[in-house]
Amino acid sequence: MKIKLTDDQRQYIINGKTYSRVSDIAGAGEKPWLEAWKLRVGEVEAERIAKMSADYGELVHEITMWNDLKKPKGVKEILKQHKGLLHPLLNWQDWVDAYIEKWILIESIIWSEKWRAAGRLDRLGIIKGDRYTTVVDIKTGSLYDEIGVQIYGGYVPIYNEWRLIQSKKRQKELPIAMRALAVNLPRNNPSAIHVKDYTKAKYLDEFESKAELFQAMNK
Repeated sequence: MKIKLTDDQRQYIINGKTYSRVSDIAGAGEKPWLEAWKLRVGEVEAERIAKMSADYGELVHEITMWNDLKKPKGVKEILKQHKGLLHPLLNWQDWVDAYIEKWILIESIIWSEKWRAAGRLDRLGIIKGDRYTTVVDIKTGSLYDEIGVQIYGGYVPIYNEWRLIQSKKRQKELPIAMRALAVNLPRNNPSAIHVKDYTKAKYLDEFESKAELFQAMNK
């Protein structure tokens, strides 16, 4: 299995086939609030803030990944250079201890032949007391509505399709996903944590319509 991103990081190539990124599909369309913000702060400052936020988000994803994989060496290496990540890491671990029965997938790439879309699933887990699985996405920015299109409209059905191409033994280890949550570890307030449930049928319809448009554009 060969999986890689294209040079511009905009698409996945999996076994020679090209797949649009789930986040790009979910984020397609006009964003008047974003344009208004860029006008207010200026293009240069907007680019600086966007890069700083993206870099922080990547570090949070990396340190929580090593933590959940039970690989303390990776955690220590990041903390050596970024001591400020200790607060969001501890908040994340407290939340996991309180609510997660177990993780089934951690930072796993999944894809859909139906929508020719692929993405990196942050977490798939079982919440304590649940019988089904939940997609959990780590965010470091605001919890806006578009996230629901990505994680419930996109990742949930794509994962459920992807699991069917696994071996029968593997399918038994991969229960059907039924819900999607975003866990926010905000850059501007590293001691905080916010959780939002995005399990709404409207996000399925919205992702489907956007994915159809992407397919038509990439024919």
